[in-house]
Amino acid sequence: EGARLKVEARLLPEGRPAYSLHFPVTRVKPVCLTQDESWLVGLAWEHQKPVIFVFDTDSGEFLHRVTLKMASVKDVLGLVAVRGDRHNTVAIIEADKASLCDLKNKRFLKPIPYWTGESTRDGRWGLSAPARGGLDLLDMGQEGAVATCLVPRKSQGVAKVHALFNATDEYVVYYGAEREILLFRVGGGQLLARYLVAAEVSSLAASRDGLSLVYGTAEGGVTRLVIADHDKKESYRHLRSLPSRQKEP
Repeated sequence: EGARLKVEARLLPEGRPAYSLHFPVTRVKPVCLTQDESWLVGLAWEHQKPVIFVFDTDSGEFLHRVTLKMASVKDVLGLVAVRGDRHNTVAIIEADKASLCDLKNKRFLKPIPYWTGESTRDGRWGLSAPARGGLDLLDMGQEGAVATCLVPRKSQGVAKVHALFNATDEYVVYYGAEREILLFRVGGGQLLARYLVAAEVSSLAASRDGLSLVYGTAEGGVTRLVIADHDKKESYRHLRSLPSRQKEP
């Protein structure tokens, strides 16, 4: 069966080991926690079939397994917890779809085409951002139906794509083949900002307060961008509080 993946849990802040667990793999994929964090989930390979192993998060005890309906895990990008009222459901993310698995009842739900695994905290909205271009806001309550087309799909070749919600779930941030960071308002889909970057973006994240974005480039640079929304008074207050780069210290 080949290699076995070791997962070790440690207690914070002292860092003492709590437990370790192992399961067979052919390709290492990131493990994830279910939405309520009660189960730890890993993608395994057993008896020549892909399997999801489910463990108790507190103790590391093996609970059960779910055999997947796919021939290989080569195209699987990872596992993510499905938010909302599906507490024990995870999504198996691939380039062209996300397959939903109800771990408690060991059944599969309708796949969502091109869902990236990104969703708002309440699980209402998701994002579809194929590597070949385009960005859609998905209604997760309607099985991933397209609610708003934010960036039309057009032939642009395969590119590194980043798509995410900010921490307050008010905005969608997108980077694609055009080397632009786009900012959209979730409510209504309005394009608020277009920021052209000089080098390829290798990483993109939002701050915890929801007011800033940070991106890193392949050349090693790190840049912070502040979200300026003309319809929000909080945005004006935040901009006024920032130190001016024109003033001498």
